[in-house]
Amino acid sequence: MKKFMIALLVVVLAAGTASAYNLNFTLSNECNYSFTEIWLKPSTNLEWNQQYDRLTQKGNNRPSRLDKGKRTKITFDNVGEARKNTAIWDLSVKLTNGEYKTWTKIDLSGIVMLRIDKQYMLHKMTAAELLDLF
Repeated sequence: MKKFMIALLVVVLAAGTASAYNLNFTLSNECNYSFTEIWLKPSTNLEWNQQYDRLTQKGNNRPSRLDKGKRTKITFDNVGEARKNTAIWDLSVKLTNGEYKTWTKIDLSGIVMLRIDKQYMLHKMTAAELLDLF
């Protein structure tokens, strides 16, 4: 029964990944600080601006911070069509200690979860890799 429930969770997390550019994923904060900001932008864009703030955007139904040990769903429903057509993105988070951590040129195609560990290493997980953990 437990394996069935885990498999069901993986299917739910992976729902819709058949399209190469369905970039929705779950972000898991496993580091020692909470995140007060989460930013995503296409790697081709040079500037970060307010439209790339994925945590505090109005109407996104997310908490105002992502506490350590917690997860949040990152969706691209309101991202412009031109930006939906790229799978390569940059991610930046602001920690509660005021420090920013940034990762560049992340290929989000086929990813269902991004985990940020205690050493600030970014781990990309596909549905199959997530299922293999169980």
